[in-house]
Amino acid sequence: MIYILILITLGAIGTILICKSIATGFESKAALLKEKEQLIIMDQNELRRRRKELKKELEEVKIAQKNQEKEVSPIQSAPKGLKDWLVDSGILDFPQIKRAEKYADEKNLELISALLTLNMITVDTYESVKKMKLK
Repeated sequence: MIYILILITLGAIGTILICKSIATGFESKAALLKEKEQLIIMDQNELRRRRKELKKELEEVKIAQKNQEKEVSPIQSAPKGLKDWLVDSGILDFPQIKRAEKYADEKNLELISALLTLNMITVDTYESVKKMKLK
């Protein structure tokens, strides 16, 4: 009888030790996960800060580019002619202009009117060319 009580007590003590070791394992894993979570949060905050810095830099670059365009535009305000202006502004290239010139000669139109008739330029572009009085 005493042996049975001793065995039951040893079994209970063994069970308690095993449960404590399992609980300790879970606690250590929980602590590791908490540390990883804190690292991830720190990384997210760092990325947010960096993104804000880059956004500010981008705004500064855009402002500098606009200022540079304003400084450059008076120099380019007097283009040589309609063809040069269309090519420089990237609206058309020379083969398109040649086709429009051919059409203008056939129909006895101005080049800008032929470009508008052929839908090679927009009405806004047509009006801006007329305001600049390019030929």
